[in-house]
Amino acid sequence: MYAVSIAGHDPSEGAGIGADLKTFEAHGLLGLGVVTAITYQVEDRFEGLDWVERKSVLRQLDLLLKRYQPRYFKIGIVESFGFLSEILELIHKNSLNPVIVWDPVLKATASKESFHQEFKKSEITDLLKKVTLITPNLDEMKLIFPDWNPETELPESTSLLLKGGHSDTEKGTDILFQQGMEYALSPTRIIQGEKHGTGCVLSSAICSQLVLGNNLKEACQEAKDYLIGFLESGKDLLGTHQPLAKP
Repeated sequence: MYAVSIAGHDPSEGAGIGADLKTFEAHGLLGLGVVTAITYQVEDRFEGLDWVERKSVLRQLDLLLKRYQPRYFKIGIVESFGFLSEILELIHKNSLNPVIVWDPVLKATASKESFHQEFKKSEITDLLKKVTLITPNLDEMKLIFPDWNPETELPESTSLLLKGGHSDTEKGTDILFQQGMEYALSPTRIIQGEKHGTGCVLSSAICSQLVLGNNLKEACQEAKDYLIGFLESGKDLLGTHQPLAKP
């Protein structure tokens, strides 16, 4: 079973495509990767990035689509929402009923650098129609959906997982908006401390759980449990991935 990561390369392999592929493998999947950017970072410092040429990104993806015919995709950092639309069009053209988890990386956690300064609401509306799940944190949510109303902002076929909940009082609780319903997903236990790349790990774990046959709500909850194991993997900012226990 295949899962594709479309994301940036982090030399420390704690985030981006490296983290995604480690997560896929831990779930027993064959991970395929499309590099969208070369970043210059380690777990506690971000120094910049170079975007991979657009035609090179599309060429990588086109080859994987034709050779492996994957259905499951996790998308991270992409140069622009306009280019993301091109990527999504290529996927939908060549993949039957694709399942796409979009983690909208808008800035580097270890710096104040933003990747998308301005964008049109029409761009977001168009993108949402082409993805299965979007997984913003609270800051990304405010940028993308300044006047958030799940009844009007989300297409019926698209769900949204708000990472971290609505406030600091709900630490560790994510909110899943799906087909007009709202679900609070709490962690089985609260872990103190942080890890580099947690957003990447969570979104790729959700994608993995969907490949394994779970519905979206189950996939999000199982992914949160997987993330706990990642957070517990040591005291350093770089975490390790443990294979899922086989039933």
